[in-house]
Amino acid sequence: IGTCATAGLAAIGKPREAVRVAVAHVTFKIVGVVLIIPFIPYLAELVREISPAAEACGSSVLPHDPDYFRCQQPGWTLGA
Repeated sequence: IGTCATAGLAAIGKPREAVRVAVAHVTFKIVGVVLIIPFIPYLAELVREISPAAEACGSSVLPHDPDYFRCQQPGWTLGA
């Protein structure tokens, strides 16, 4: 969505067609984000399942847990 600001700025003072393209760009990006948001938990679970660190840290270690950052280092385990 960050590129939408660039499209909006580029459309300033331009013909109506340029503004329409900028609005279409913003709309397309926002709709894309809205369609992907419901799938984020499933994608996060997929990443946890295929991650080599998942076995060492367990799937219950979340970002708010104290052991989260320790488990992000390769070869480190919860007991280290």
